[in-house]
Amino acid sequence: MKKPILKTISMFMAFALLFVQTQVYAHAPLTDKFNNVPGVDDSVFQLDEASLEVAMADLNKLDSYLQQHQDATYQDVAKNNAQLVANVSPIAAPAGGDGPLGIPSFLWGCVFGVIGILLVYLMTDNDMDETKKALWGCLTGVGVALILNFVVFAGAASAASSSY
Repeated sequence: MKKPILKTISMFMAFALLFVQTQVYAHAPLTDKFNNVPGVDDSVFQLDEASLEVAMADLNKLDSYLQQHQDATYQDVAKNNAQLVANVSPIAAPAGGDGPLGIPSFLWGCVFGVIGILLVYLMTDNDMDETKKALWGCLTGVGVALILNFVVFAGAASAASSSY
């Protein structure tokens, strides 16, 4: 019983440390860290809103078109307004879409196990498709853990038997 509790506490502490580091670095201006460093151009860290608007113009046009035509599919847009999807890939998101808090449901299940499945179920308002993705993630995580444990214990047993 002691080992699972220690694992859980260590995982929680690792995530807490990562979260705190992210928050600290998110609020500190990057230009302060690179002042007077040779070879570092400070202008890279400055937001140029005009160039951002130019870069996002095509995406904004596509967004406004999709807001007007909410039932349009990728094929419809490519057929009728090919210039809107000229630089857009028709491939779906590789992780299976967005889950709760922008994290794919598969990862919720894989990292947090049964608790992750429960969290996905509750945060997505009982969406069974997302819950199934979390279940597959949980099963994958358990499978990987079993394989790793088998490899580690087999290696330890082999090392112990060869030392005699």
